[in-house]
Amino acid sequence: MSATAALRMAILSNYTLDPLKDLLLREARGLDLEAEVWVAPFNTYAQEILDPSSALHRFDPDITILALAPGPLFGRLLAHFWELSPEARREEVSRTAGDIASLIEAAASRGRGVLLVHNFVIPSSPVLGLHDLRDPFGERAIVAAANEALAAACRKHASAFVMDIEALAGRCGKDAWTDPKMVFLARMEVTRPGLEALAAETMRFVRALAGRARKALVLDLDNTLWGGIIGEDGLAGIRLGDAAPGNAYVAFQRRILALQRRGVLLAIVSKNDPEDAIEAIENHPEMVLRPEHFAAMRINWRDKPDNLREIARELNLGLDAFVYWDDDPTERSRMRAMIPEVLTVEVPRDAALYERTLSRITDFDTLSLTDEDRARGRMMSEGRVRKEARAAFTTEEEFLRSLEIRATVSAPDAVTLPRFAQLTQRTNQFNLTTQRYTEADLQRRITSGRGMARGLRVEDRFGDEGWVGFALIERDGDTARVDTFLMSCRVLGRRVERAFLLSLLEELRTQGVKRVEASYHRTAKNSLCEGFWRDAGFSVTRESEERTDYRLDLTSGLAPMPEHVALIHAGRSSHG
Repeated sequence: MSATAALRMAILSNYTLDPLKDLLLREARGLDLEAEVWVAPFNTYAQEILDPSSALHRFDPDITILALAPGPLFGRLLAHFWELSPEARREEVSRTAGDIASLIEAAASRGRGVLLVHNFVIPSSPVLGLHDLRDPFGERAIVAAANEALAAACRKHASAFVMDIEALAGRCGKDAWTDPKMVFLARMEVTRPGLEALAAETMRFVRALAGRARKALVLDLDNTLWGGIIGEDGLAGIRLGDAAPGNAYVAFQRRILALQRRGVLLAIVSKNDPEDAIEAIENHPEMVLRPEHFAAMRINWRDKPDNLREIARELNLGLDAFVYWDDDPTERSRMRAMIPEVLTVEVPRDAALYERTLSRITDFDTLSLTDEDRARGRMMSEGRVRKEARAAFTTEEEFLRSLEIRATVSAPDAVTLPRFAQLTQRTNQFNLTTQRYTEADLQRRITSGRGMARGLRVEDRFGDEGWVGFALIERDGDTARVDTFLMSCRVLGRRVERAFLLSLLEELRTQGVKRVEASYHRTAKNSLCEGFWRDAGFSVTRESEERTDYRLDLTSGLAPMPEHVALIHAGRSSHG
């Protein structure tokens, strides 16, 4: 999907789920997303998935929700529970789970976009009562086994994900999740509060697919990462350790570190004396977070919104990529008023609730976790050293040459494809068309023979930035069209995007391509790359408020490769 197209969602179910449609549309409006929701007729999920000419396939959804209740699926098993041996129950569960796995296989292979499969709510009052867990295959074991089978089936497909309805119902309260009267009257398995929670949970996937995931967590220090005020209490006086309340801050820091290891950038904005604060971060024995975990720090007495804006510029991120955490309600109010794009968390007064509150922030969710995510903290640390080195040079050209940049251009493989799909989902600032793809979508585009996909990896003398660029180009005879061209913000300023483009154009020319068509789709976030095609020598062919189309004649030659970039492509190396 692109930023200009409506997000299409389809709902397939064996129970009444029509009210979810309006809730999903409301949630999409809250994200400023245009959306369409189609609900399949009751209990037609199998036909819709298996028939290639069905209404589902004609609708061509970006997200397909497969919501099945266990009652209709395991009706025979539950009705004859007392008559069946544990072995017979296992066989029945295996057969039914196999049928659903076949539908998941069909949906993942025939459709596009993301498939969200609801798992089953484990009953809280099984028919065997206290004996249920002593039975070799009791009622709760039946549903748990079915849930594991669903998870295993989804793990086989990059585009299929389990929505953990069992956990969601547990958080809501299972008695509040289902109203037996509505089940009997209207086959409605989920109450209105449950539907509200279900819509919000679905948005976790929608945000990730639509490129709305947030990327950085900005933290205060005093009474946030530790109890007390470092400037008044001193290193030995702040509360941080095994005993309450210090253990709550340790638990909170561990949860923050888990986010950092998932690729979320961490930053500090604190009104403090920098020497005192840095001493605590570096030397307190109970600190979980250390200086190397933070991509940026602003520890001073300046206005916090100004500091956060400065961090956004330093990290090349939009303000809507940030989540802000501060125990001071006055500072939170000021941040909301001054920078409403930032998600400012309503922090509980009790530090014992910090970890739970952070765990329920879903805005950092992504559809995949790659090596680049796990290494992002190291990359940002190398980035700080790189910025410090810039001060030693009088011109930008001298600095760029000193970096010894090596740019590798490669076709996707099984290892890199998830990263390239993630780049389409997460990259906003330098993304010319903002097309969003899942791993399965890209795989289909590449294997169809219509698309040429290339990724860019960048290294320099300070470190390896990983795979930071991606392009998808479609050929039609001697004309090629650029579907996607994007670059991670962390390598901007090193002019590797020009080297990447020139390598692609040279490859197309050797394949007999004479003309290349490209476009720039305007969004609220990608003005940074508005002049890219023009600066690369492309001519405007059509212009509107939403987009500008370009064309380049390859027969007239190409610009020279940037001198500071060593290009490695398809096993051969060249230097501009």
